Amino acid sequence: MSGLILGFFGMIVVFVGITYLANHLLSVYIGRMIGGRLDDIDQLVNEEKVPGLWLQPFRQKFIAARRSGADAEALARIGEHARQQCLRKLDDLLKYSEYVRLADTPETKELVLDSLRVQRTRWVEMTGAAWMAYALQTEDVATGGGTGDARLI
Repeated sequence: MSGLILGFFGMIVVFVGITYLANHLLSVYIGRMIGGRLDDIDQLVNEEKVPGLWLQPFRQKFIAARRSGADAEALARIGEHARQQCLRKLDDLLKYSEYVRLADTPETKELVLDSLRVQRTRWVEMTGAAWMAYALQTEDVATGGGTGDARLI
């Protein structure tokens, strides 16, 4: 009988531990997800920079191609791919911003949305290589984005 009670309490301890761990991991994940989006909005709206994490997959590829003497067409392809991916992320961020309460007043929210739309329009009008050059020049070194190689562009 005492083994049954001990087993029951053991299962309760395991269940509570698993629940606590799952809750903690979910809180961290959601916090990073929301915090990451807010950081992206801040960089796009206040600093007018392409978020460094968005460029990460393309930065080294573009700089390496530039250093190896790749022709303009190859650089344009890399830049165009990066521009398309970042436009997709910007569109997702615009949708997110429309449905989430970002600010305390509707006017402030509309200012943020207008600024994001202006960035999108600017990006759509650029070519791939020109966009990549713009993105690398505006990239913030402190956010893990800068390479110190903007002069290569």
